[in-house]
Amino acid sequence: PDSNSQYLEQLGWHGIKFDINHEVPDRGLFRERISPDNVVSVFERHKVPREPGIVMIDIDSCDFWVFLALTTRYKPRVVQIEYNRHFTFSDNLTLDCRDNMPALRHAPPADSDIYGASIKAIAAAAEARGYAVAWVERCFDVFLVRSDLVCPGTRLSKDLAAFAGFTVHTGCSDPWGAFAKPASAIDRQRYLLDLQAQPTSLRDAIPFEKKK
Repeated sequence: PDSNSQYLEQLGWHGIKFDINHEVPDRGLFRERISPDNVVSVFERHKVPREPGIVMIDIDSCDFWVFLALTTRYKPRVVQIEYNRHFTFSDNLTLDCRDNMPALRHAPPADSDIYGASIKAIAAAAEARGYAVAWVERCFDVFLVRSDLVCPGTRLSKDLAAFAGFTVHTGCSDPWGAFAKPASAIDRQRYLLDLQAQPTSLRDAIPFEKKK
């Protein structure tokens, strides 16, 4: 199957891919169900180096939390994370995948717009882990670069204003526009975490800072 990494393979890059349904070991593709709880152990089992060149996260669910969990042990140079273009630019939202939350016990409706995280939420997670937003691919992915690798004097859009038009509400037109149904207010309250409303900093609130 096609993947986010196909172009890099064509350029001669080598790596490992994980998919929930497909497996072709000869092509470095392995069947794994990636979650915040197992992503580190999966990487360790497949002998992924501690500082890979790039990690791509696209699981349409707990992407935000997988990034936070992974970067307790691994420090990729670049991280590509799919964002939820159905959220508005001002939203600071993520699917709530903390322990004992509904999203881990019962997934939101498959056709709803409740999945992943907003651009601002991913940017907040990046800052908490020592990464900077380098670019956003309109309607699809946020690209993060480890902050210690950003060249001195490089100007990055810390307020993200350059990407304000990168949602279905302001610029993702068909055929890359809305593909999910708006969730009910009850489901949004049940499944989503509003980082803006949290009384503590993200670094204090995230559940993957436990000593190993």
